[in-house]
This record gives sequence, structure tokens and C-alpha cells, in this order.
Amino acid sequence: GETHQDTKYEIYKSEANKRGIPTGAYHFFSYQSPSKNQAENFIKHSKLKKGDLFPVLDIEFKKDRPNNQTIRKEVRNFCEVIKQEYGVYPIIYCEYDYYKNILEIEFGDFNYWISDLYREPRCEYVFWQYTEQGEVIGIGKIDNNKLNKNKNLSDYILKK
Repeated sequence: GETHQDTKYEIYKSEANKRGIPTGAYHFFSYQSPSKNQAENFIKHSKLKKGDLFPVLDIEFKKDRPNNQTIRKEVRNFCEVIKQEYGVYPIIYCEYDYYKNILEIEFGDFNYWISDLYREPRCEYVFWQYTEQGEVIGIGKIDNNKLNKNKNLSDYILKK
């Protein structure tokens, strides 16, 4: 939304950077606040810079979401603010069904991080979340993701 920040973001980012792990930031989209305000909150707190991964917009199914046309309008507004700031559209993280039923019609040419826990996504994607059952000692359960074998991670690093 427009007010939440991850209290451990800077610690995690710093520790990953010390270990040479590329980092970025993602925004969990809220249907309850204007997308422009959400994008401004993301920019203010993510502090992305040259060498970081592209920003990510996480959009998920919610029972109380608006109609698809309104969703697409708000997503477009968010993405335009992000592009104005970073020179790139965010990678959109969503479930395959969300992409197919809501976003593909208007955002088919965007970069996607697709969650599909059953099979490899049947669309063009950069990242694939294939399980929620990964584990890291000291952190606990995590999502596991793969970079598409036909993609190069350096193509998704901010240049400015």
C-alpha cells in the first residue's frame, strides 16, 4: 500500500550486498489506496539505484478487489510512475491465472515473475516461483524461484 515498509529491508539488503547477491525491492499492491501514492511510497523507501534489480510489483488475488478494468488502470498508473523514476517498467509478480485473466490483455509485453506451484508457466517470464517450501537456515521457509534459462539476469539490472 501507501504506508507499509518492511522493517528488515535495509538489513537484508545490506547483508545480501556484502555477499555479492543482487538485490532489489518489491511492492505488494493494495486495492485500498491510490496506485500513484503506492508508487511514491515504494520509491521513497526502496532507494533503488544503478546496479540493483528492476523494481517488482506484486499483485495478488483478493476477494475484495475492484473490477478488472479498474485494476488495469491502477496498475498502469503505478507502472508509469515507476518508469518515470527508474527508466524501466517494474517486473510484475503474480500467479499465472492472474496474468492470464486480468493482465495479459493490456500488459502482455511486460516482464513477469510468475508464481505457478504446479508447472512451468505457459507464458513468457523472467522468473518462476516454483515452490513456497524452500528453507534457509536462520530464516526459515522461503519461496524458491528460477531465472528463465533463456534470460540473462544482467538484462534486469538498473542502468541509471
